[in-house]
Amino acid sequence: MDDQELDPTQVKEALIDFVVDDYKIVKALGAGAFGAAFEAEHIKNKTKACIKVALGSNRNLRFEAATMQRLVDYQRKHRTRHLCRIYENGELNLVTDKVTLKNAYITMEFAPGNMVGHIAQFYGYDFLITGCDLALKTLNGLYNLHSLGIIHRDFKAENVGMRNDRTPVILDFGLARIVSDRQGNLRNARSKVAPRGTSEWASWKSEMGFEQAWLI
Repeated sequence: MDDQELDPTQVKEALIDFVVDDYKIVKALGAGAFGAAFEAEHIKNKTKACIKVALGSNRNLRFEAATMQRLVDYQRKHRTRHLCRIYENGELNLVTDKVTLKNAYITMEFAPGNMVGHIAQFYGYDFLITGCDLALKTLNGLYNLHSLGIIHRDFKAENVGMRNDRTPVILDFGLARIVSDRQGNLRNARSKVAPRGTSEWASWKSEMGFEQAWLI
């Protein structure tokens, strides 16, 4: 499926109780521009996972899977704890309106918490210490991401989950771009690109479409 847009409601209805990679989809979590996210539970050991399914073009989700796989391939010895872990990816057969479509999907770790909500539980000195601790851990995740030649391009509080209610995890690599090759050489910059990301968090270069022109 590379050109057909799907109604998120249709996708949610079609996938509840669907089994993917031994994970049974139990609840819809939300939908964005490129995909819908679901909470899933392993049919044997009952561990949870998040499954993201493409709503429009499969290309975006395939690239997101490739980006997340890069995190695994290049960080086996010194893998950061603050980047979302991919388990599996592929295509599933989605039946809507009696039509079967092949939709790209990613099975990844389940990190449902919210960093802002977590900080809001504290007051005074504890609020300051907790905020600084989460900020440093999140920066560690961004540092590891950048060290692999990847720019997130949609970093915001909503894209940071919480593992075990205490460890921040950077999520949603749908707009990420790999800016260097395996030897660390920068890829050629594009002089003009469509605006990307979330307007209230985006830089002026992104809003103007010059995000990757290496302008100062």
